[in-house]
Amino acid sequence: MVKYSAAFASEQFHSLSTSVSKALQAMRRLAVELAKPGARFTESGIRHKIARWLSGAFVSELIRYQLENHDGRWHLQFDFDHAAFGDLLARRLGRTLLLTNRLDWTAEQVVAGY
Repeated sequence: MVKYSAAFASEQFHSLSTSVSKALQAMRRLAVELAKPGARFTESGIRHKIARWLSGAFVSELIRYQLENHDGRWHLQFDFDHAAFGDLLARRLGRTLLLTNRLDWTAEQVVAGY
């Protein structure tokens, strides 16, 4: 059974917007650093940083990025996925999946027990 809570959705939305904002700011700073002459980064180091920034709940589903090497220099492009955000709002935020082995309980009893 899936239970929806507007209050829970609001909390998740606030946390998600904060995490996405921080990740996008960090990625902008990194893109600027990568563009500087003499920037010395390894692919694994860059990807590790990005993975850390995108590790929050749902953040990696909302920020898409490409990392490419052209002539020995790294280029980072990224974008916010508005369609994925709409899907997240419509289908996931505020929802809690409730599982029970109480097969004789009604949905109302399961929610009340939760």
